[in-house]
Amino acid sequence: MRKLIWILAIALVSLLAFAVLVESSDFSSDFEEFITNIAEQQGINASNITNITQVDFNNLPDEVNLQNIDQTSLGLFQIDLGTGTPVYVLTMSDSVYTQTQNVVADIDLKRSYFNFGHAGKMADVGFLQTSTGVETSLEKGYVMMRPGSITGISTNLEITKNENNTQLDVIIYKNGVSVGLGNTLVSSTNGIKTDYDIQSEGILTFEAGDILSVYVNSTANIDWADVTTSIEITTSD
Repeated sequence: MRKLIWILAIALVSLLAFAVLVESSDFSSDFEEFITNIAEQQGINASNITNITQVDFNNLPDEVNLQNIDQTSLGLFQIDLGTGTPVYVLTMSDSVYTQTQNVVADIDLKRSYFNFGHAGKMADVGFLQTSTGVETSLEKGYVMMRPGSITGISTNLEITKNENNTQLDVIIYKNGVSVGLGNTLVSSTNGIKTDYDIQSEGILTFEAGDILSVYVNSTANIDWADVTTSIEITTSD
């Protein structure tokens, strides 16, 4: 009886596994690479693999004894090494693998950043400029092109004159209304100050067409300059 090497991988639930013997050329290239990687993790040299076939659960080799196997999500694969001693891999089926990859792709989150700022001293409280040098307002700013969430804001600026415990607020506006997320910089000394805040996805949401702008506010006797503010947004497509 040939020596069998069993390699068990995590099985995922879902689609119907193949019911016939399939040549490796019929697999998706990503799935064939997935099976090869499992074999390599068990010390098998990929260069020794001559063929990969899927075994029919209804026509198992005499050496294989499997019971109570969920054939709707698992696949049994024979890896030929050209030595007469095959390796068997029990893992998810090709269809389940493809489905899980599609799900991952569907929920892949993407982050983007919008830059605001002001070069030199700001004469008073007011809106920051975009990276193109246009001053934003309640109606002017970056227009969102797809739905998503505001997930962060960071600010770096220089305080040139202040009173004790001076506070500056850097506020995000959406369509002219504060979203409740911003940076607060409190200081009793002059110099470079920084702050950053983050928020989970799905809390501060926006839709395509919404406008984001940034406002700097202070009620104290304070001067500041050279403001750099970045807003992070997260989208799913």
